[in-house]
Amino acid sequence: LGQLLVKGESIQQLVLGDGTHYSGMALIWDNSEMLVLPAVSDGPVTVPAGDFKVRQVAIKLGEDKPVVTAAVSKDIMIPEGGQAELVIGGPLKSSVSVGRRGNTLVFSYKLIGCGGEEYSPSQVMGYAAKPAVTVYKGDTQLASATFEYG
Repeated sequence: LGQLLVKGESIQQLVLGDGTHYSGMALIWDNSEMLVLPAVSDGPVTVPAGDFKVRQVAIKLGEDKPVVTAAVSKDIMIPEGGQAELVIGGPLKSSVSVGRRGNTLVFSYKLIGCGGEEYSPSQVMGYAAKPAVTVYKGDTQLASATFEYG
C-alpha cells in the first residue's frame, strides 16, 4: 500500500486505473481494475501501490451547486510504503477567449482546474445561471446575451 496526497479542493470523486470502465461511489476495486475514491479530504488516502492513470475527477461547486467532471489522462506512480502527490480539482478558474470569424465574434469558454485539467461546462447539471456577456463602449451598453452551456 501507499499514500495518495491530493492537492486540490472540492473533489467529490476521483477515478484511477488502467481499464476503460468504472462504477461505484466508494473506495473499491471493480471488475475493470478501476479505483474509485469518494470525496477526497485534506489528508493522504491509503491506496494500493502501483502505476495508475487518473481517468476522471468530479468537483462539487458548492452546497446547492452542481457537480462538474473532467475526463483526465494523467499518469501517477504510487510507491509501496511511500507517498505520491496529485494536483487536481479546485479551485477552478474560468477562462473566456474571443475570436473573430468574419463579422461574427466567437466566444470560447473553459473551466480549468488547479492541475490544468479542463472541466466540461456542458456537464453542469441543474445549474440555473447561464453564462452571459455584455459589451460596452465606454459607459454605453452596446449588446448583451446569455448562452447555453457547451
